[in-house]
Amino acid sequence: LVMFFLNLSAPKCPDGSRPGNACTVRTTEVEVLHNVINTAAVLDTCDKGNFCYTVDNSFSGHCCPVTCPLSTKPELDYVCSDRGNERGVKCPSETHFCHRFAGISFSYDVCCRRPCREPRPLYIRGSCYSRAHLGSPCEIDEQCDGGLTMECLNKACSCRNGFKPEPTSHSATETPPMTCVRSNCPSDSLALDTECVSKVRIGEQCMASVQCPPNAHCFRGMCFCQCGFTHLGHECVPDQQVVEDRRPLLPQDHLLGMNKPNGAGSGGNLFQLMNSILQGVRVGASG
Repeated sequence: LVMFFLNLSAPKCPDGSRPGNACTVRTTEVEVLHNVINTAAVLDTCDKGNFCYTVDNSFSGHCCPVTCPLSTKPELDYVCSDRGNERGVKCPSETHFCHRFAGISFSYDVCCRRPCREPRPLYIRGSCYSRAHLGSPCEIDEQCDGGLTMECLNKACSCRNGFKPEPTSHSATETPPMTCVRSNCPSDSLALDTECVSKVRIGEQCMASVQCPPNAHCFRGMCFCQCGFTHLGHECVPDQQVVEDRRPLLPQDHLLGMNKPNGAGSGGNLFQLMNSILQGVRVGASG
């Protein structure tokens, strides 16, 4: 009975396994622990492939194994660092990914093999599947853009009830819609994935560019005019149009009739002006 309670109180590693040998850490500074890659003997006394798991602010603990998610085996010959060529071979992104695991008293980066690769890169409930879009062949709902707006119906991705193909400006010869959006949004709003969002003006908060007026985009949560366009009223107009509208009138504009609304000068205006001046001189002389 005593041994039973001792086993219940025995420490465990974060992955649930039994801890190994006793170890010590070289620092308890959280900033250091979370920003230095543990390559054995850098932060603790554990062997390569293990890290020192301790309680908060303690220098003593037990060695626990470095693990990868999805039950894949850690690739300890690769390193996860921008300076991979200096510290070892950098983790290859084509076939592997860098997994960072951290707690209050520990942190590590480890190179893990991707469980699924092209042409079946999606890992879903222990199996690998291909990506599928609207109208594409499928086996399960999650293949269809995550299964939020589509479902796998008759072995093809189809819009769920309450959703419709995403409106696009593509022609029939180009890429057709690849996903679905809400179909029952009010007239004063727009469909964005699974939600209905309101239209906004320049300078107002936004979540996606589709909410912004034409020739504008959503940048850092706010609608701005695109390059080459200027905010005028509630619209984004070409910069050249604004320059022409705001060009100051010059003396020669009055002389040549350039101040007309259409901005087009006429050589005849000069002769009309001279004729008026001459007529005025004649009238004055005759008086």
